[in-house]
Parts: sequence; structure tokens; C-alpha cells
Amino acid sequence: MKISRLIEILLTLLSREKVSASEFARRFGVSKKTIYRDAESLQFAGIPVELHLGRYGGLALPLNYKLDKRLLTTQDLQHILLALSNLTQQISDEEILKTLDKISGMVNDDFRQIFIDLKGMRGADEMQQKVRELASAIRDYRLVKFDYIDAKGNEMRREIEPTTIFLKVESWYIRGFDRLRQDFRTFKLSRMLNLCITGLHFSPRESSIEPLVEHFRAVNDLYEVTISFDKIVRERIVELWGEGNIVRLDEKYFAINLKLPLEERAFQHILSLGSRAKVESDTEFQRGFEAYLKNLQKFYRL
Repeated sequence: MKISRLIEILLTLLSREKVSASEFARRFGVSKKTIYRDAESLQFAGIPVELHLGRYGGLALPLNYKLDKRLLTTQDLQHILLALSNLTQQISDEEILKTLDKISGMVNDDFRQIFIDLKGMRGADEMQQKVRELASAIRDYRLVKFDYIDAKGNEMRREIEPTTIFLKVESWYIRGFDRLRQDFRTFKLSRMLNLCITGLHFSPRESSIEPLVEHFRAVNDLYEVTISFDKIVRERIVELWGEGNIVRLDEKYFAINLKLPLEERAFQHILSLGSRAKVESDTEFQRGFEAYLKNLQKFYRL
């Protein structure tokens, strides 16, 4: 978290004349003392961050200062560029694009080995808008209200003080203090309805990152399964599960051995492969998948 905060502080100072410690503290949900320590860390790294005290003080870089490229190698800059560009596949945000342009400009064309075309790298327009609205609510410390449908289909009105928005695999999540539960909770954006960014402001609370991490550790039991598939869908298999467990059967077919949870999302991934893939192993997972298909047939006349 500190590294990403230092990078954002540096990029902000490169684009603005002066920024107050209070503004940075509000943005990151930390104390001004933490921001001062961050400034000292940047100074220790050789970046001449200036601290101006007083009513109109703040953090700043010397006029006409250029980032010493010895602090970050060309490879470092390209790795940052690659990581940030991954987000643009899900959200078209002007601030992210500006950051990419800044970092890209630091890499000499003669040494650039990674090229990224940002055109067309966008998720659903509605999700982009929702992410932008929630990111704005986090920055401005505004209360958020929405109706939420959980994994079991229960629907309830929620009211949270948002703190973090993040992308996990294919989905966006937001974490915040749930006023109903009186604790920090994580919510999936695609399960939210009637989103309302209120004009009510809140004071940031102290919180740990652990609840966010633990939220993704609770995984259902995994079952062994073997899937054979046509080489035409191999790229999709690799995108879903990697290629470490793939074996070649013949000139046309491959197989992969996996451990998957017995849940609808896993079934949907397999169905996305169409008639080019088949669950081979006679296991509890296969029987669960077959039961899912039979239940699905009830909705259609075959």
C-alpha cells in the first residue's frame, strides 16, 4: 500500500505546483504525519520533495524538476505501465490515462520493449460509470446507498462509508464501513442496484486490510475434474485456468486436470467453451455439472 501511495504522491507532484499534506491525508485515509513520513521516504530515495509550512504550505517539487530516471529503470517504468494498462480493460478513466501518458513519456522510445494500444480496451459503459462514481465518493468521503442482492438472492438496502475500490479477477468490488452491520464489509458492484452517491460526508475510520483479504480466502471445497478440449479453445482455457496442467492428447485435442468448486460460476466457465470441451472424469463434480444441465433444460423445449 505504501509503495502505491508513494507513486501516486510523486505523480501528483509532477503534475501540480503544490499539494497540501491535508489533501493527501484525506485522499489516502491516513494522518498528516504519515504523509510527512512519505515525503521523507521520497527524499531518502533522492527525490527533492520540498515541505512548505504555514497556511498556504504543502508538498512540492522544485520548479522544472524532472524525474531522475536512475531512480526507476526503463524496465521498472514498463512494468508500471503494463500493470496500470490492465485496469483500462475494465474502466476508461481520464486520470488513469493521464498517468499512463506520464509514465510512457518517461520511457525512451529507443529502449521501449512493451507497446500498449489503449484503443478499445473498455468494459461495459454502465460498470465504468459506476466505478467512476464510487471512486469519486471515496475521494470526497461521501456516504453511499444502494440495494444489494447477495449470493443467496437476499435483497437489502445498504448504507456504507466507502474506503477502497478494487478489481479482483473479472469483477469490481468496493469495501467500506457498513452502517447496518457496524463493521467493514466488501460488496460486488454487479450485485448493486439503485446506487446513490449522497451529499452526506463522513470522517474516515481506522481499518485493517485483513477483512478484505479474508473475504477471498473463504473458498468452497474443490473437486478434481478432467476436461478434454479442442485446440481451438486452448487460448480460452489458458485465460481461465493457466497452462501448467495442460497435456496434449493428439494433433487436435488437449486435456487439463483441475480442482474446481462445485458452484454455478465454475459450470458457466465450462459452458462458455461450448461444444469444444467435455468434462471427462467420473467424479462428484461431473455429477454436479450434469445435474446443473438437467435443471437448465427445464427452461427450454428441446
